[in-house]
Amino acid sequence: MSETKQVIIGGDIEKTLNGEFDFDLKQLFEQGWDITQTTKGVIVQSLLVIMAVVLVLVYSLISYIGIENIQSGGIELEPNTQFFVDIISTVVLAPLMTGVIMMGVNHSVGAPSKLGNLFQFVPQSLPIVLTSLLTGLVVQLGLVLFILPGLYLMIATSFALPLVVEKKMTPLRAIYASIKAVNHNAPKLILLYVGFVGLFFVGFITFGIALIWVAPLYYNIKGILYRDMFGITVTLTTDFKGNSKHESVFIA
Repeated sequence: MSETKQVIIGGDIEKTLNGEFDFDLKQLFEQGWDITQTTKGVIVQSLLVIMAVVLVLVYSLISYIGIENIQSGGIELEPNTQFFVDIISTVVLAPLMTGVIMMGVNHSVGAPSKLGNLFQFVPQSLPIVLTSLLTGLVVQLGLVLFILPGLYLMIATSFALPLVVEKKMTPLRAIYASIKAVNHNAPKLILLYVGFVGLFFVGFITFGIALIWVAPLYYNIKGILYRDMFGITVTLTTDFKGNSKHESVFIA
């Protein structure tokens, strides 16, 4: 017989929100790099699928606007059309990007992921899309004020989506929790994101070759951070011999 129970792996969300969390950048990169050696394949495959979806969206957009308008340089959309395009893009892409983010979370607890997990959260599209639209609005407001606040809010809201799907938070609560948690660790997190900007630049100048490692590393490090900051609830199964294993977060 086997026994199952739910356990939390990693940090404590309440302590993190109270400013009682810290991390070491060097150790974070070392952990992320180790995980990436065995998990980069599924993340790269998932991102390629998303790129294919984006191409289909772009083709659909061109068909909707009219190729003549684009060829003549009239690519500035009417407000209503722009709103429609933004909504459709978010509805299609947000659940898929959430799938990739949660792969990193999954890897952080030692569980494997598969390509099918990319579509795991499509049934939860409503809260995911609402969260994506709200975070986009927050970032846009920051960019209107000044570019730096907008860029910071982009970082500060980056944990909202996993909080919605893993902690079952409402979009507003998830955004608030993400911003509050990041505020307590802003200097290191800003440095981390600046470092990744540099790594992604290296990826582009190598014609995308380095991105095979950089992109999975980014999502795995983000998953590790989420684990250590907020904790991850997993199902622990113990067999009659006393051996235990924790299930994928995609099963939850």
